[in-house]
Amino acid sequence: MKSYILQDFLGARVLAFFPGSKTMDLHIDPGFSQLICPLTADEYQQLEQNLLAEGCRDALVVWPVDGKAILLDGHNRYRICRQHNLPFTTLERHFGDREAAQEWIIRNQLGRRNLQPFQRVELALKLEPAIAAKAKENLRQSGEDFGRGKGCQNSDNPIKPIDTKKELAQLADVSHDTFHKAKVLAEKADMATSKTVDLGGRSESRRGTPLELDWGRPLFYPTI
Repeated sequence: MKSYILQDFLGARVLAFFPGSKTMDLHIDPGFSQLICPLTADEYQQLEQNLLAEGCRDALVVWPVDGKAILLDGHNRYRICRQHNLPFTTLERHFGDREAAQEWIIRNQLGRRNLQPFQRVELALKLEPAIAAKAKENLRQSGEDFGRGKGCQNSDNPIKPIDTKKELAQLADVSHDTFHKAKVLAEKADMATSKTVDLGGRSESRRGTPLELDWGRPLFYPTI
């Protein structure tokens, strides 16, 4: 595929790739690809039909680092475009380190509307170490800058404490009770078996349909 720079979008290069020469291979990072919420076989087939009918309208997001274009968003679209030799565009995003790129992927996935509560909690939990570390740092700074004997009132403290569980529940857009139940399930349930748990006052169950991608593990929707 030939590539062309279309424009600079908010400081990021937008590249277009068209059939006609050697395909540009984006780099699939196993650690990043496992953060992508899987599609069922039916959903994948529908996406494929949409791309064949309308083309790939949304840019694939990549992180250019060490001479590689690491794919962050659009794994399924990229696979379909490669399979059918469809043109696509990429949008470059830049991050200071791998952890920042991973956080972007997770927050981007949480923006999807079709995620089940369990999936949202499972994603949010991947940010638990980072949020817990930030909460601990805020507590430390608060104690150092506004500790006893410094004559400051609580209202003077600009560093807000972070409740890690509350923050994660808000990220997942679920209630605290739902978050707790889903976290227990995530820690104890066998992901390849069909289980049912009551989340948010209703029973939800969805048996995973495996979808094997070229670069990854079998993909399952966890059953809740």
